[in-house]
Amino acid sequence: MAEGNILDRVLKDIGDVQCRLFDHRPFVQGETKFILREFEEKRKEREVQQMFEMLEMVTEIKETQIEKAVKLGDMHLCNLTGHFEVALRMCTNIVEREESDKKRNIWNKDESKERKSG
Repeated sequence: MAEGNILDRVLKDIGDVQCRLFDHRPFVQGETKFILREFEEKRKEREVQQMFEMLEMVTEIKETQIEKAVKLGDMHLCNLTGHFEVALRMCTNIVEREESDKKRNIWNKDESKERKSG
């Protein structure tokens, strides 16, 4: 019976050695959990930092840039409106001249036909 007991312990030790040498699941699971935890913590911190930076930028824009944009708009939109009105009048004049030239050309053609036939 002592031989069976010794043989059982040897077989158990061989099994333990084999598990330690070839079964990497506990090690891989531990490393995976460590990497996942590190990634989530670092990513979370980075995302929180980015959110604070965006909040600062939005607050700065709200406090300074909106008023500045409104003032610049008030100053320059009047000029822009005036320039558009001038451009519109110029375009209208060009269209009117073109129409009068077309009428004149049609009238001249009709007049020359009457002279030839008459």
